[in-house]
Amino acid sequence: MNEELRILGEEDALEFMENGEEHIFSAEYNARKDELLGAERTRRKKPIKLVLLIAALVTLSAMTVTAAARLINVSASKNEETGTYTYTILREENVGAVGAVEIAVNYIPDGYAECPVCGQNKFQPIENNDHRGGFSVASVNGASELTVPFVSSVERLEIGGVRAELLTHSGMDNDHTLLLFHEEDGQIIEIISAKDISVDTLYKIAENITYTVTDSPAAEYRQSDAVGADESLEDTLRIEDCNIISVGDAINGKTGDAAGMTPCKVSCTVKSARVLDTLPNGLNADDFCINDGMEPLETLLNTDGTFKTRTREVSYWENNAAHVRTETAEVKIFELVLEVKNDSDNNLTDVFMGDRLEVLKEKDGALAIDVDSRYKLDFLAYDAMPFYFDRTDYPGGKHVYFMDIGAKETKEARLLYTVDEDALADTYVSFNPEGPEPAFLKIQ
Repeated sequence: MNEELRILGEEDALEFMENGEEHIFSAEYNARKDELLGAERTRRKKPIKLVLLIAALVTLSAMTVTAAARLINVSASKNEETGTYTYTILREENVGAVGAVEIAVNYIPDGYAECPVCGQNKFQPIENNDHRGGFSVASVNGASELTVPFVSSVERLEIGGVRAELLTHSGMDNDHTLLLFHEEDGQIIEIISAKDISVDTLYKIAENITYTVTDSPAAEYRQSDAVGADESLEDTLRIEDCNIISVGDAINGKTGDAAGMTPCKVSCTVKSARVLDTLPNGLNADDFCINDGMEPLETLLNTDGTFKTRTREVSYWENNAAHVRTETAEVKIFELVLEVKNDSDNNLTDVFMGDRLEVLKEKDGALAIDVDSRYKLDFLAYDAMPFYFDRTDYPGGKHVYFMDIGAKETKEARLLYTVDEDALADTYVSFNPEGPEPAFLKIQ
């Protein structure tokens, strides 16, 4: 015993007992501890440090067995100045990619249903739905870091035999995030709920969630544009001069689907890019892609086609809670025209044209995405995407940003965005940011 304790090291063991994770000891452990301590008491009285060391030795052995069964290990830290809670997700060595999952939400509260507009596993009130209530469920899959903003408190618990954490967001409409850590198979399930969902109801939703690992493209992922999204891309992406493009340059990374074949590349070139004061005439009503929560477009415009001064809400962190202040902003229109050509001999479907705007700021000698300024770009459409796309082949719903293109066909696509005037100087169109050749077009 003395040799084992010497190897372990008194200071390391004490530090573990003071700072290690909480552990409930089994009956077998307690019996073994009593046996060891009883034997020692017959020889001499042991100091309190040795009692702690013996407990630490057995605990460390038990924890080693547990850790070996995990595919991921998760740790967390909080930035008290911003309220941001960051999870670091470490994968065990020699473990392959964590599979995508299809999530089954097996308990849905009365009066709620999956929203046909917002998409899979996003549940909102059936009546009087303003898209501010309800809850959403997604998988945090493959991320190395998960960032959750505006966290006032964290409660650690167990739900259905799974380790979980309840994050409370004081002052926010979406006031809770519940994370289920299935560390044994590398999965993390996230539930974001609004104020109309009680904590007890949230727990019941969590208890009844199941999932299956699948290769299906319909598997639900936590999108980087969601509330509390994983912002690791924005934190790590360095945008160099070679990533900045201009009018006349080609855009790499666009593809279309050919039936039964690998997606085919399509050629895409920036034909024009300009900032407008007024909404252009002659727009097709079926080509608008406006956020469902917005007022009718005609109520937002002056008689001369300019946008009325808008009031925007800005969240900020103070006294361990999120707060909202109101500001006014002038709204401009950005018009982007792209030439898209299918050089293949196949008819292609689902060419994505909804590239979003981003605010870029200098960071460590290069440009980086400034997530905190994104609210200046999403006045009319979701997530700083276009509010008008004149080549959609799928009007309505989230598929509106896709188009089809025939073999050897060339199309010219026109997209319109809104940009608050105080963001004009730093706003870019972001093409293929997660691909091998990201490109950013400055709008001015």
